[in-house]
Amino acid sequence: MEQALRAELTAIPGITGALDQISLPSAVASNSRHARIRMSLDIVGLLRRFEGKISSAEDVLAGKPAPDVYLHAAEMLGVPPHRCIAVDDSPFGVEAAHRAGMYVLAYAGPHTASLPERDRVFVLDDIADLPDVVTRLTSTGAAT
Repeated sequence: MEQALRAELTAIPGITGALDQISLPSAVASNSRHARIRMSLDIVGLLRRFEGKISSAEDVLAGKPAPDVYLHAAEMLGVPPHRCIAVDDSPFGVEAAHRAGMYVLAYAGPHTASLPERDRVFVLDDIADLPDVVTRLTSTGAAT
């Protein structure tokens, strides 16, 4: 599996530039095990950015779609969940973040393109729009 990841895994085009424009604290919340998360982040060049701010299903009682992994991430950052913005590309992840009471940006990848927007859930079609959406949410005081 590691060989396949190293050969095929790539970052979402534009994600590094988008993250560089956001000065808010950030974390990773994943159903994967810590070793897999760290390896994946290392492969795409993002491990240093999230070092010490990784919330895994290994850390909580229940993985996604339960909110636990997102609640743990918010706790690590010291930010109340209702002030957090989560970005996820899977239906279980979007549901987990929504259940945690967070603003959710459902990245419209192959799994989320058809997810409906609802209270505090918005579809994000282009990762390049992430900084602008975060700025809009934070400028209203809705999120931190």
